[in-house]
Amino acid sequence: MRLFAIIIALLLAFPAALHAQGIEQRDFQFQGDSAQAVINGVIAGRQRIDHGFDARRGQTVSVRFQPSNAAAFFDVIAPSGRALYVGQAQDSPGRFNAKLAETGEFAIRVYLRRDAARRGETSRFRLSVSLTGGTPPPPPSEEPFVED
Repeated sequence: MRLFAIIIALLLAFPAALHAQGIEQRDFQFQGDSAQAVINGVIAGRQRIDHGFDARRGQTVSVRFQPSNAAAFFDVIAPSGRALYVGQAQDSPGRFNAKLAETGEFAIRVYLRRDAARRGETSRFRLSVSLTGGTPPPPPSEEPFVED
């Protein structure tokens, strides 16, 4: 089991290679001053979905994952590509809470364990995400940068 966790962590250290394999990107923003978001979705087969959000260093993120299939997991990936949390490697997956050491776009990756994905299983899920310790950064501007 430990070897499997190490392999997963190494794979997550190379996000560019994983993005080449068709990971779907769905960004979200926190609503209002509460800095909370709830995402309901469905994952099927080999599908992987990255739910992206912006956060600042020093903020604390809390994630609660409630899947309908015990073979569904989530990971948390920092802007640097480093895995902060690997659901399959945890004794009791489903909750993550940490103070962030980076600023930028983080991802919560939802997926099915490999054997369940090969069988084409599905899972409904609910992600509850909260961010405390300040307001999240504003979304990037669509306007081009102009020098003075």
